Amino acid sequence: MIAATLFDQPHMELLKRALSAYSLRHRVVADNLSNVGTPGYQAQAVDFETALANAAPPFRLRGTVTAPGHLPLGVAAEPSAARTQPVGEPFDNGVNDVNVDREMGELVKNDLAFRMATRLLSRRYQGLRIAITGRTQ
Repeated sequence: MIAATLFDQPHMELLKRALSAYSLRHRVVADNLSNVGTPGYQAQAVDFETALANAAPPFRLRGTVTAPGHLPLGVAAEPSAARTQPVGEPFDNGVNDVNVDREMGELVKNDLAFRMATRLLSRRYQGLRIAITGRTQ
């Protein structure tokens, strides 16, 4: 029973998969920026949000219903299906379709999301470590 509640938590697996998707997005943005001067290069993007919205169980975040009058909560999430695709933005920098301003904005947004997921996962592991060792500080 304890192992099922402490170690078998789907949100921890979801955070791990989110970190993988954010890492993929970072690599794709870095590739786009490094190929800004490559003739004919087509900018790529990671479609993580669509995969997140179209996910099927068991990776669902669920709220806990603590009273009969509460509404059930649930948000689908399966970030492991993140994949790259062409940006499709009509932009021409004279060499290819890489928009440096857009890519830098994506890099900043992705960095913030990655840091948030890292902190959440770190705190979860810290909570488990404290529970196992029995120390509060």
